[in-house]
Amino acid sequence: MAPDDALGSEPTPRTRRFRLAILLLATVALAAGISSLYEFWIEKALYAHYHWAYAEGRNEQLHYVIQATIYTAAALIAPAILISGAITRIGRAHDQLRAALQAAETANLAKSRFLANMSHELRTPLNAVIGFSDVMGTQMFGPLLPRYQDYAADIRKAGLHLLNIINDVLDISKAEAAEFRVQLSDASLGAIFAEVEMLASGLAAKAGVNLRFEGPDGNIMVRADRIRLTQSLLNLVSNGIKFNRPGGRVTVRALAAGGQVRIEVQDTGIGMNQDEIARAFQPFVQLNSGYGRRFEGTGLGLPLTKMLVEAMNGALDIESRSGLGTRITISLPQAAPLQVANAA
Repeated sequence: MAPDDALGSEPTPRTRRFRLAILLLATVALAAGISSLYEFWIEKALYAHYHWAYAEGRNEQLHYVIQATIYTAAALIAPAILISGAITRIGRAHDQLRAALQAAETANLAKSRFLANMSHELRTPLNAVIGFSDVMGTQMFGPLLPRYQDYAADIRKAGLHLLNIINDVLDISKAEAAEFRVQLSDASLGAIFAEVEMLASGLAAKAGVNLRFEGPDGNIMVRADRIRLTQSLLNLVSNGIKFNRPGGRVTVRALAAGGQVRIEVQDTGIGMNQDEIARAFQPFVQLNSGYGRRFEGTGLGLPLTKMLVEAMNGALDIESRSGLGTRITISLPQAAPLQVANAA
């Protein structure tokens, strides 16, 4: 077995040429064998069977065998040279593609690590800015003019927005660098729904969108990272609100069946076509639609949510039609329901 085969990789051009030479030699040997078999045995047997006069001597038989072998080898030389040249060119192109792929993977890993390190460095001073704006807003060290109170509130709002973006960049960088970790546990889906509703209700009211949670029947427990699942649902609900119209709806519902929990986030927003759905899962990509340009965002929400769900052993599916809305379904393993002891 060639070393390349033992490693489970593609054979090298040298290995391919060696195999081609072996195949050619085997073909020539087979031609010589068949010619010898015919000249020394089959032809003689046919003449004897039909009582024909057999006049060929041994030298003539050898001449015919050698002639057939030479003709066979000559017929194979030109195709062999062409095939060998093609194998060399294919091997060269394969090596170039492999080197380019390795360089791209190395560059992508370096980019992810750089973003992760940069995000860590940015969060520390940003947290200080947010903290000082809180101190100013609460007038801890004395009263402020209303104008400066508004400034402090704007600083805090902008700082929190930037911090959320940095956290998303840090999470997606960790996921791309295979350094992302989740803490799986049994979590109450009803409690997660209540938390997401509390966090998103203000955004929905401001946008004039009707936000509705159809609470899970009974005490549905899901096997997931509670913080990351809350983050994922909040991303989906926020997108459903942001890319919606005044008077539109965002509905969140859950169903448990067959050991799986299906969480649906459905909106009546602008929707996407098939090409836009594929692009929406690419980090930092903003869809080039008229509506898409009206809203802020980094293009990280949906890609990050998909990575988070898959890290929790789940799956994310999306159905959307342009102009009609979008339905995103998260599937996660169901956990055993909580056992509540009866009072004595």
